This record gives sequence, C-alpha cells and structure tokens, in this order.
Amino acid sequence: MNLHSPGLLLVLRSSLLLISCCSTPKNPPATDTDLLCPEPEGCETDEPSGVDPEQCRLEWSGGSGVGIGSPRPTERLKTTGTVNISVLFADFPDVAADRTPQDVHDILSPGAEEFFAANSYGKLTVTLEPHLTWLRLSQPSAHYAEGIRTFFGHREFLAEAVALADDDVDFSQADVVVVMSTPNAATIGVGPTWMGNFDFPLEADGATITNGITSGADLLHWGHLWLNHELGHSMSLPDLYEFGAPNGFTRPFSVMDDIGEDAPEYLAWERWQLGWLDDDQILCDAFGGTISLTAIESASEGTRAAMVRLDDRRVLTVESRRPIGYDNDLVRPGVVVSLVDAALQTGAGPIRVLNDQAALLETNTRDFEGVTVTVISSTDDGDRIQLSR
Repeated sequence: MNLHSPGLLLVLRSSLLLISCCSTPKNPPATDTDLLCPEPEGCETDEPSGVDPEQCRLEWSGGSGVGIGSPRPTERLKTTGTVNISVLFADFPDVAADRTPQDVHDILSPGAEEFFAANSYGKLTVTLEPHLTWLRLSQPSAHYAEGIRTFFGHREFLAEAVALADDDVDFSQADVVVVMSTPNAATIGVGPTWMGNFDFPLEADGATITNGITSGADLLHWGHLWLNHELGHSMSLPDLYEFGAPNGFTRPFSVMDDIGEDAPEYLAWERWQLGWLDDDQILCDAFGGTISLTAIESASEGTRAAMVRLDDRRVLTVESRRPIGYDNDLVRPGVVVSLVDAALQTGAGPIRVLNDQAALLETNTRDFEGVTVTVISSTDDGDRIQLSR
C-alpha cells in the first residue's frame, strides 16, 4: 500500500563443535538430547554470549526511501522521542464530506498513538494535531486519485492542503503531514505514503517536511492500523506483502504485511532497525548454549531475538511471539524464524517468515539456511531455544 517514486562480512567458522551445557566429564559423549540441557539448574552455561550484535546488522539497501538495514535515510522520520503529525481533512468539488472531521479523526486516535507506544516500549510518542475543518480542494477527486500515484502528483495534493490550512495551522514543529481524504470519495481507494526528500520537500512556517501520507476509502476497513502501516514507511520500513499478488511474506506477523492479520505487531528485526530494541536485547551468532527469548510483545526485559549472520546480505532472525497486546488473536504462538535479505526491495520479500508462516512449537527442531533451531521449552512469557550450525 506504499506508492512512491523519486562490511564487514563476518567469517563464520566452517564447523562448530556443540558442547553440552551440562558438566558430565566421566560420562560417554553427549547425545543430542543431552545437548538441550532442558533444566537450567546444574548447567554450567546457559545463555551464550555470541559476538557483538552490530555484526548482525545489514548495510542500508533501500532504493526508494524504504528498505532493510542501517543507517536509515535522514529524510525519514525519527523513531524515538516525539513525532508531531499535522492532520488535515480534505474533500472535493465532486464529493462533499458526509461526516465530521472529528468522526474521521476518531478512527485514528487514540489507537495509532497507543500502538506505537506499545510496539516501541515507550520509546516513541506520536502526537496527532488535527485541524478539524474540511478543506475543499480545487480539483475533482479523480484528479488526486491519479496524482498520488506519482511523486510530484502526491506532493501537489499535500501542498495544496497545507496551503489551504496555513493561515490557521502552525506547521513549524510538524514532522509529517497527514491529509485525510473524506472516506466517501470512493475514487481514492487507497491511502499511500509520500516519500519526500530534501530536494523537493513540503515547506510551511519555516519547516522542511519530507514525509507525508494521504488516506483513502480503505481507511474504513483498516482503521487506525492503516496509519501505523503508513508511518512505518515514513520511518523507512518496506512493504512485506508481494506487489501485484495477494500473497504476503510474513503473515500473520507484522502490520507491514497484511494489516488485518491476527498478529500485527512489528517483527524483531523491524524494532531493532527502528531503535526500539537495544543491542543488549539481541544475540548474534550465539551457538552452543540455551537462549531464553522473551516474547516480543511483552514489556518485560530480556533477550528479544537471536540472530545468525549468514553472509554479507542475509541474517536469520529468531523471536518469540505470544497472544499479548495487539497480537492477542494469534492462533499459534511460539518461535518465529525469519530471513532478512538486504538484496530484496520493498514488495519482493526483504523479510520472510520461513517456518511455514506459523510458529515453531515446543520440542520442534528445524533447519533453516544451515542453522538448526531447537525449541527446548515454552511458557506464557517466551521460549527457550538452542541454535547450532
């Protein structure tokens, strides 16, 4: 739903001897079952340290303002602290609004703000500042429906709304402008993100604004999660559904795939990319011990993801998902294994859930890209896993 236009290579050991975490010096060699060390009591080693988590980061590879990796483009929204959003409301000569601006705003707020607060663990505060007046734009709705398919057409739409509101709205502190089309303008079917840049920004009240969003009639279907998806683009995240096809690469996980799935909270990689997960919550190339993963949706502390650097462009990511928070409808909780590939662009699967788009359950063992993931035990709070090559 995003329309927009204009290494360090870690050398992994070729083989790794997996050492039992339990001390059995006079016993026969450990079996695979022994290696799991299901009871942490009495084990000499529990969670392995791995290497510096920065070794699992991927270099930025986005070619259209969104992508995987670091550092994110400076044109994109900041992801911590406070983001100020100016919300405008527009109707058209051929389609007058059939509800109040407050009614439309209530679709977004407070749901969108609360979603970001929960997913960022309180690190991001999104503030919506609505100008509760319908702005009558100059052209029929079909003109803007066509225009938002291009960089400059979309910019024209946003700029016209800003100009109409400028006498009454202070844009000097705005980080992003959101223009809400009246939802009964069926011609504007979807609401895309404008990926602006410093060469052609929106300008108002001394502010240089390089991020904008326009809503469409599908707002009534998606609700506030539409804005969480589109602001995800403004923060640099790519689409995780397949362009031109009804398929998704991460379903049911992530609002950046199908907004309406039962586990819309952001994936571990996305949260790390946005700075919501700290490096000390990530294990990179941690083999041979038992890793305790705290469910990604939980506000509790702990390790949130185990990652394995595969090559210069790919990382395997393992996280724990539970029916908590906005994922409360998740049917099959457990361990989720994803492949992050910096060579793939938005809409082509830069993140793909590998385990049949369903979580691994307790006692499951699966191989992914040469890495064996074993789920040792599970609780309501997360999973204990082991990684080996």
